[in-house]
Amino acid sequence: MNKTTLILAAIALGLTGCVNTPETDPYRHIQVVDSDAVTSCKLVGNLSASSMAPYGLFSGTAHETVVELGRKEGFKLGATHVVLNAPTTTGDTVSLTGKAYVCP
Repeated sequence: MNKTTLILAAIALGLTGCVNTPETDPYRHIQVVDSDAVTSCKLVGNLSASSMAPYGLFSGTAHETVVELGRKEGFKLGATHVVLNAPTTTGDTVSLTGKAYVCP
């Protein structure tokens, strides 16, 4: 192997370590739903999440990041479902709020 191949292989190996697969995502069972889906559920808490909005190549991921953070917050509260408000951007920060529920 030449030096370039080794560098590319190391980068690829490093990047694959950062990926959450569905099998390793402990928050995968938390469902993001509309408010009408939780009418018979028990409210367990409020959610709040924020993330710095990156620029350039990864600029579309800030909204996805705060949604995942919302799911994680719901998980910490023991929720089965979360209702998330639309993310908002202020300066370089993307934020969202929501509510966590336990549904039968």
